Amino acid sequence: MARAILKVPIFYVQITIVYGDYEEIKIINDRYGFSKLKYSTNGRTSWSVDNNLFVMLFVKDNIGSESIGTIVHECKHMVNMIMEARGIELSTSNDEAECYLLEHVFTKVFRWLKKHGYNMNI
Repeated sequence: MARAILKVPIFYVQITIVYGDYEEIKIINDRYGFSKLKYSTNGRTSWSVDNNLFVMLFVKDNIGSESIGTIVHECKHMVNMIMEARGIELSTSNDEAECYLLEHVFTKVFRWLKKHGYNMNI
């Protein structure tokens, strides 16, 4: 299992990211008190309002279902959570801040996961 804290400047957020097999991720998921993790889950993103905790969990999968799509999907959830936590309303008519944040989070998460052996299927 690999774990890191990724810093997001300007928004003053630290994201805890964890990558491991299903049983390892399930233990972390339960420790944080998140809702039940389904076996078919490839990733999970959660935010705890009480302690300003941002967490991304990625499940190591040996059958090839790890994908860039899962990373993008979870990063978009993370962006929404960060924006909400900072009181920034999402808007389709003014989404530059959201897009720059998504680019930043995705790039950091992608590089970290790639470094730790995440299969980059499309």
